[in-house]
Amino acid sequence: MSKTIKITLNNKTISGPSDSHNITSAFSVKKGNTLIINGEGVIDGNSGSIRNTAILIKGGNVIINGGTFKVGNNVANNANPCILIYEDGSKLEINGGEFHAKTNGKKWVPIIDVRNGIKQNRYNVIIKGGTFYGYNPEQGDDAMIKNFVAEGYKSEPTDYYIDEKGNKMIIYKVTPINYEQS
Repeated sequence: MSKTIKITLNNKTISGPSDSHNITSAFSVKKGNTLIINGEGVIDGNSGSIRNTAILIKGGNVIINGGTFKVGNNVANNANPCILIYEDGSKLEINGGEFHAKTNGKKWVPIIDVRNGIKQNRYNVIIKGGTFYGYNPEQGDDAMIKNFVAEGYKSEPTDYYIDEKGNKMIIYKVTPINYEQS
């Protein structure tokens, strides 16, 4: 049975568990199910598991319209993805929100990660908005160089921050092509 769950964050924080023997997430969305996230608040994938993520997509559909998404490092102190696309048929649409992940001193921040082995035509990522810390969604993930930004939109650097290792990291914002920043 398919289910659609709509969550309005209402300035609350939802945190995933930490388990050093498993992949953990604040939300896991399986095939046939849809998760819609609205409002301001935090979804924290936590840290300390084999692999942590704020959202694990296992063939389901996720629509993000707002919120702050973050994740810490895993049990081996390696960077984790904020959103992990884990199975064929997964769909992700981002219309807004802020996305943060620890860099562990690396120049690439794994905000969205597609599990190796999933072919490009077997998942769909569409980004029409949002602010991404240390990650340019036009560059896809580390293994599949695929532009995740929707047609008619652009990803542009807007500022920078200093990561936990002292590296200067760029902040990217996705907006419509004709959008003028004030």
